[in-house]
Amino acid sequence: MTSRFAPLFAGLALLTVLAGGYGAAWLLAADTARDAVRDWAEERRETGYGVMWSALETSGFPGAVTVTLRDPQVRFPEDEGGGGWAAPVVTISARPWNPSLLTVDGTGEHFVNFVADGRVFTTRTTAARAVVQVDLADDGGLSYGRVDLKDVRTEGLALDAAVVELGSLTAAFEHNPGGRASLFERTEAHDTGIFGALSIDLRGLHLPPEAALPTGRMLQEVTLKAVVTEDLPPGPNLKARLRAWQENGGTMEVDRLTLAAGPMRIGAVGTLTLDDWLQPQAALTAQIRGFFEALEQLEDQGVIRPRDASVAKVVLGVMARQPPDGGPAALDLPITIQDRMFYLGPVALAELPPLRWGFQAPPGPGEIKPGFEIDEDGRVVREE
Repeated sequence: MTSRFAPLFAGLALLTVLAGGYGAAWLLAADTARDAVRDWAEERRETGYGVMWSALETSGFPGAVTVTLRDPQVRFPEDEGGGGWAAPVVTISARPWNPSLLTVDGTGEHFVNFVADGRVFTTRTTAARAVVQVDLADDGGLSYGRVDLKDVRTEGLALDAAVVELGSLTAAFEHNPGGRASLFERTEAHDTGIFGALSIDLRGLHLPPEAALPTGRMLQEVTLKAVVTEDLPPGPNLKARLRAWQENGGTMEVDRLTLAAGPMRIGAVGTLTLDDWLQPQAALTAQIRGFFEALEQLEDQGVIRPRDASVAKVVLGVMARQPPDGGPAALDLPITIQDRMFYLGPVALAELPPLRWGFQAPPGPGEIKPGFEIDEDGRVVREE
């Protein structure tokens, strides 16, 4: 009788040993995750950040190890503008057999305060979904990252209680795809020296009146697929990292960029980079549809004069062509961004707002770039 059940007992014993071993491994992974969060916080404190929470808990057995931070807060260094961030709860999870793949869930409320132009702003953001997934390489760098946002609402970005709403955003980045089928197909020859691939899909961005686009307050869609050349140097200071990337010749090669705003639809390919002030520069070839409808809208809103709108319609009417698939007439024109000016063909359409790195405004168009000066004759020359 005993011999008949021996295989069963042996199997049960093996399962018990395996379960015990997995349980021990899970507990070890939970302890490691707890220590990793504490070590990360201590490293941030050493660089001037204030990191704290009211409670740190682990859960999730037998599945993913989940670290829950209650009332997490981060105070930003004064030399980076000060301010801080806080939330009621944030979770960080990873499976014991793949600890480098982290999922951070910040669904719910977030509060941020910062100083800009001498004023203190306090924002409140709510999100039906706010999940960030990162896969860390052996050297601690980012191998893969993904952001998923849904039904986001932010208040407090301006003094008049302006509200920004976002339907959804999915953004993904993969480090050095090297010709592999990843975010999208690339050939190995073209990918030589590529730092990473980027994909963005934004839907339903509703802007406040003071930040409205000429075509209205709604940005229906923005999509982007691109590759980034040159490695982004490590370090806690984003401005310094971007400066090094720009000086090393870093660019973004745009395989596809689409934008839908009001009646206008734009599809473009080309190159993006940063200038000496770390402001965007672009050289794109675009196809634009709905431009005539957009001109009428701009005329109705008083953005452009009726006479200018009439001239533009005549000139663009000569340049426009009817696409084979039907629909609105299409314009094929270069798009350029230089010195914070947006050009459609040879025409300067708008001055772009500055990107503030560390909340310090860059100079406006026409100011002297680093490495140059004005001599006694009023000429712009390189500094000696």
